Amino acid sequence: MNRNTLLACALLAGLTVSLPALGDGISDGTDAAACLAPPVESCDSRCAAGCARVLEDNPGEAMAYYKLAIRALSTTGDPFMPEVDTNLRICSALGTSESARCEILYAALTAYPHMYSIKDRPANPDAGRAWAERAATRDFPEARWALATFLALGAGGDGPDLERAYQLMNLDRSARPERQFALLHAMLLEHGWGGSENLLEADYYSKKGYEWLISGRRILSRTDSVYLDMIIRLAYELGDGRLIHETAWVSTVIKSRQSDKRYSFEALDEILDDEKSDLKAVGDFYGRELLAAKLGDAAAEARIQEIQELLRQYGQEELLEQGSAYAQERMNVIMANREKVKAAGRGTARLKKQTRKSRRAERESRFKTFISTTAGGLRKVRESVREVFD
Repeated sequence: MNRNTLLACALLAGLTVSLPALGDGISDGTDAAACLAPPVESCDSRCAAGCARVLEDNPGEAMAYYKLAIRALSTTGDPFMPEVDTNLRICSALGTSESARCEILYAALTAYPHMYSIKDRPANPDAGRAWAERAATRDFPEARWALATFLALGAGGDGPDLERAYQLMNLDRSARPERQFALLHAMLLEHGWGGSENLLEADYYSKKGYEWLISGRRILSRTDSVYLDMIIRLAYELGDGRLIHETAWVSTVIKSRQSDKRYSFEALDEILDDEKSDLKAVGDFYGRELLAAKLGDAAAEARIQEIQELLRQYGQEELLEQGSAYAQERMNVIMANREKVKAAGRGTARLKKQTRKSRRAERESRFKTFISTTAGGLRKVRESVREVFD
């Protein structure tokens, strides 16, 4: 793609662009390959210089704009949003399959700017979902999974659209959902949210997703974190016990920095034994594990017994009460949400049934009209024949 084509794309996106000139702060020894090299979600100064060289040779390279946007988001202090916006919008305007990467990122930072330390821009889930919709039109499977995440949670819409989310996750059998999207797929399949239950496939995606979660939790990209956070929120909205259990310690105790260790009996004992600890996080942790146990997660059921034992040893009965109240309150919300989803599903089914009946009635009406018209025509033909022979 030449400069004129790129500038046309930029104008369509409503942007003013100045392309980098070869030699502007780039030495001849700059390795352009650094721009396109993994990891995708990082871009250091060498990568940025490489991207400038890439765009000098090929202004239509979507990945280069994506990497420069990542670089601008990662600057010290507040991200330089004019550069982020410009690069992502040009990348989208190029309209290639790789443009979906930019649109997935733009969807996330538009809906949840605080996750990128963007302080002067309000969250806009509607616009975020619109970017996800645009990404899903590309030949890029991950874009469909990102949109399915928005739809399942109901972010930027009137409510959850589990049926469409389920369809998007199952649309391409050759592309298997990965990372946090494997967790979403497992949940939809296990509970039959939006479609048929498939416990065998749910188990496969659970293993794949939780292996990633355990090994990669501390090195998540911010974009991965946004979509993971949305999926965890779905687990709390509709009640997936395993995901609640797997994230309970991290989202309470580690998040509040009461500990930086993985959960163990000894780690919890250490917190309770420290007089400086803020034990509210422990009560929140216990409440989430209790909720997961109520939802039928066997690992959570086993864990709450040792948690209860420790809390009683330290005379922290109030934390037991705090956790029990939280679990019951959330359970009530989950049951109410499930009823809403079922009602919405029944409404959709009725609408489809009515549509099918309407179409069938229309076809029958057309057929009757055809028969009536044909019969009338045949009568006229017979009458004409009689007149000839009479």
